[in-house]
Amino acid sequence: MPAYLTTVVTMGFMICVTFAIAFGVILYRISIKAALHMSTYPAARSNIRATVKTTAAIINLIVIIILDEIYASIARWLTTLEVPKTDKSFEERLIFKTFILKFVNAFTPIVYLAFFRGRLVGRPGNYLYVVGSYRMEECAHAGCLMELCIQLCITMLGKQLIQNNLFEIGIPKLKKLVRKRMSELTSKQEEELNKTLKCYEKDHFLGPFVGISPEYMEMSEYHFWKGFFSMPQPK
Repeated sequence: MPAYLTTVVTMGFMICVTFAIAFGVILYRISIKAALHMSTYPAARSNIRATVKTTAAIINLIVIIILDEIYASIARWLTTLEVPKTDKSFEERLIFKTFILKFVNAFTPIVYLAFFRGRLVGRPGNYLYVVGSYRMEECAHAGCLMELCIQLCITMLGKQLIQNNLFEIGIPKLKKLVRKRMSELTSKQEEELNKTLKCYEKDHFLGPFVGISPEYMEMSEYHFWKGFFSMPQPK
């Protein structure tokens, strides 16, 4: 029971942290937009909307990538704390926790842009203000679709280029290079040693096995994006 209570409280706290960070990005957009409008430089005032949209999307991407790694470690720690009896139970619980945390982390900014932005601004004479004198942001005259597309493109491309390529290809190769540099054997001696080692002995020098849950996370995310873009557009 203490382990389950710790899991529920920790996951609730992490979800609240995600919402707080998303609200912080909203405040960033509001404040930067107001600052650029008051700027005396013509270059700063020429493309205010594009600047605010792009920088906010990049900040969201960086936060998503960082929190993904943190949430994966927290989910594994919480699952270990519960002491599952079998490997299957461990993987199922780990996948459930990781999916919940990463889903909230990745799609909170997108859900806000698609369904809530522009609907929480109030009305003339009774506008909604946050942090004193900052009015809640509104959509452009054409709607929030363009900003949503920018957020989706930067998030999808950034996760593929940075998270998948860097973390899955670059870091393992870097670790292998460091192990090779730290080894006292020359390349020729290492080649001769590999010829004498058996298969299980070679596997001992490989990187640790982290499970198949990250691959399932990527597959579920891919199918979600595919279903999202195949939705019929409103007329």
